[in-house]
Amino acid sequence: MINPIYDYINSFPESIREILNKIRQIGKNHAPNAVEKISYQIPSFHENGVIFYYAAFKNHFSIFPPIHGDDELLEKVKPYSNPKGNLLFKYKNPIPFDLIEKVILRRIQENNIRKNSQ
Repeated sequence: MINPIYDYINSFPESIREILNKIRQIGKNHAPNAVEKISYQIPSFHENGVIFYYAAFKNHFSIFPPIHGDDELLEKVKPYSNPKGNLLFKYKNPIPFDLIEKVILRRIQENNIRKNSQ
């Protein structure tokens, strides 16, 4: 069976695969019922809407879309935010997986809030 997520991750060098697999595992741990799929040619998690996308590039990887409504977390991610609020992590720096986990948890919370307000 073809697995496009597996194919995407395995198209990168080992050091980048390790990062992508760790991010994927964080998503699976916190959103075990989410649907994983390739969307916009990158991996994503969907449950009550898009939880997050993640993508590897030459010198960094990114997580989309931006978070909202948590001023403390927004301040913590500010060094990684691009002008649109998406997060960019350079490979040459230590990867803050604990912060990434908080971002993913916030995205899950945002989706649940939106779902429950409908």
